[in-house]
Amino acid sequence: MDLMKTSKVNQGFNVRTIRLGKMSGLMTYLWRVRMAKLTAIPVATSLAIAILMYAFNGADASTSRQKDFSPTKEQMAKVAAASRTRSLGDSVKLDAGLQVLASMMLPTRGDVPRAVMQAQEALMQAYGIQKIDKDTCVEVRITGGADATALKKLGANVHFVQGNVTYASVPLRVLSKVASLDGVQLVKGIHVPHTPPTPPALESKKLDTAPPTSRGGLSDTFDRQGMTGKGVVVGVVDSGIDWRHPDFLSNGKSRILYLWDMTDDTYELSGGKIGSKAPNTKIDGTSLGTVYSNEQINAALKGNYAVSSWDDVGHGTACAGTAAGNGRATANGVPAGTYTGVAPEADLIVVDAAHGTEGGIRGDAHLGVRWIVEKSKELNKPCSINLSWGGQYGSHSGMDAQELFLNDLTGKGVPGVAICVAGGNERSDSFHASSRIGPDREGANKFSSEIELNVYKPGTVEICFDTQDDWGVTVIGDAETYEGEKVKRFLVDEAGNPIGLNIWNNGTAAPNCLAVVNNQEYPGTLFPGENFSTLDYVQRMGYSTEDGLLLWLPRGKYYLSAWGASENVKNGRFDVYAWGSATFGKGSEHQFMVGTPGNAANVITVGAYDFRSSWPNIEGTNTFFNIEEGGLASYSNPGYSRSGAVKPDIVAPATYAISPIARDADSNLVMMGGSPRTMVTKDGYHIAWRGTSAATPFAAGTIALMLQKNPTLDAEQIRKILADSATKDEQTGGTPNRDWGYGKINPAKAVTLTPSK
Repeated sequence: MDLMKTSKVNQGFNVRTIRLGKMSGLMTYLWRVRMAKLTAIPVATSLAIAILMYAFNGADASTSRQKDFSPTKEQMAKVAAASRTRSLGDSVKLDAGLQVLASMMLPTRGDVPRAVMQAQEALMQAYGIQKIDKDTCVEVRITGGADATALKKLGANVHFVQGNVTYASVPLRVLSKVASLDGVQLVKGIHVPHTPPTPPALESKKLDTAPPTSRGGLSDTFDRQGMTGKGVVVGVVDSGIDWRHPDFLSNGKSRILYLWDMTDDTYELSGGKIGSKAPNTKIDGTSLGTVYSNEQINAALKGNYAVSSWDDVGHGTACAGTAAGNGRATANGVPAGTYTGVAPEADLIVVDAAHGTEGGIRGDAHLGVRWIVEKSKELNKPCSINLSWGGQYGSHSGMDAQELFLNDLTGKGVPGVAICVAGGNERSDSFHASSRIGPDREGANKFSSEIELNVYKPGTVEICFDTQDDWGVTVIGDAETYEGEKVKRFLVDEAGNPIGLNIWNNGTAAPNCLAVVNNQEYPGTLFPGENFSTLDYVQRMGYSTEDGLLLWLPRGKYYLSAWGASENVKNGRFDVYAWGSATFGKGSEHQFMVGTPGNAANVITVGAYDFRSSWPNIEGTNTFFNIEEGGLASYSNPGYSRSGAVKPDIVAPATYAISPIARDADSNLVMMGGSPRTMVTKDGYHIAWRGTSAATPFAAGTIALMLQKNPTLDAEQIRKILADSATKDEQTGGTPNRDWGYGKINPAKAVTLTPSK
């Protein structure tokens, strides 16, 4: 997470589940629907594991093992026959994550199995939920003509309506009622993003004299051709800003036009005497934080006002400084302007959207993005918005709720609005695998190659398919101990034989499920103490071109494969993602790793390259890193998006960026890598850091210069100029490609190619 370690949202439901029972050894499907007031919810009391079917917005040595554990056509036909009459009802309109979280609101009989609790905990983290009670809410995107009045009567907090899409905060306990409202087509939860994880530490050497600080051909000093970002808004939605830092002042006055701290209750606590009411409210109708104006910030700088907002993380301050700091803060003989941002005269609108979990950004941070766009329009100024955050949830195809939201704010035909998003720092992780299935017909191999999965802590694995394919998945347990430890095995029977858990969809309204051992139906225990007859799962959702499985797995080793469930296989490719809880061995694939919302079609997604190897530090020595200047950063995530879009779009200098340091973030400076003292520059006002979080504001600042020259540019025009002007060299190779996008950003050439208004 680059700079960010800790930060300051309190973030549920109605679902029909399918219970698998035993009948003469064959697992059959029994609907149990229980009616409560205004809800139709079965009581899911004992899950061995949560296996969620949903849609995202929605021949090798292993073949023998696949054949031994995949169901026969006869078994598939029997199971399908037992499930044909199922009615999915309105639960199909809720995404799978919401369905499971909402089930936590239901009364249970006895203790909930630990396996289920861990699955729920993983989903709570994904949606930024810290505890579950009757008032617990989740941020959602509702597609369809939902009536705002009806939503409010159910207790939902409607943020805004955009076309036929409604964004709201909804209590988990009423999500099923929301799904049943007239006009509602789909309800998707908005995942909580995070700042990208801190890149692995590099070795540092202190030198008495530093070598020349070459920038590898592209530097953070370039010919701006008279452009400084003046008249353009640089928006930053992050951990806040150190509004007192001199890099954000001009002639003693703040360059921050507005600061919305979503975590600051000063406005409410002061009875409206301090700050201004936020543009959105909490679920209880109170102000969602406090907004401070430029006038109020200036008064606070003179000691005549109280601005109770600070950046105790440092991430937001550094991002704002890279994009728009003026470098005027200095001391110890360092000339003013040594560490100037890209657009030093741009105006700033900042949103503190820090979450109360490590590295977290609030689930309602999108409200801040929309607010910046609206305020910029009120001011009649173009805006370049920086989002140095994301996550690895979703299908990585640009269809996540947050990505669809950003697409509605910017893009072709929307002048003067650009949004830059960090591509992520997980390049060295093995969290993605892929393979391909074939049709189930004579002469064809329906099986994919096998994927080896090592789960090091209980968590979720996501599998993405094309809805035009009839597919099946087999997950096989491994009887061996995990890393030399004896652990309770999942999908291994009492005799130590691996069990194959099969889930498939071949045209039925809901998926089918069957466990087998060597082609024999298995009615026994899948997990210690939990019988297969207690397995519950949620059916897939419609309204999308993608199917998916959200599969919870306890610690252990597994073999995963897929297969064509009928002759109807038109695409065949599928992708598997682990959520920071597992790594892939055989089958691992190093592409489609850009985080969400970086796969949104209309945003500018930014990767990182190495460009600065040394600088004088606060200790009076020099810090030196042995890096390949101009080379791709070892942490920068490879693309493309799964939809085929070129992601990242561009790669910008990041290792090492030097940016303003937030005075309240001293305890977190170690997150920047190396010793904090050796990362702080000689003047004491700036710090060296790295990550796609550092690269993204460099691109946002460059776009601010372009918008100063031509405020009418839209995101597509900006993308084309960045691509046409990008540097291609021996390090980038031919572009576009998965690592560099269209190449290294060249701000001077981008400004040159920008047509005047």
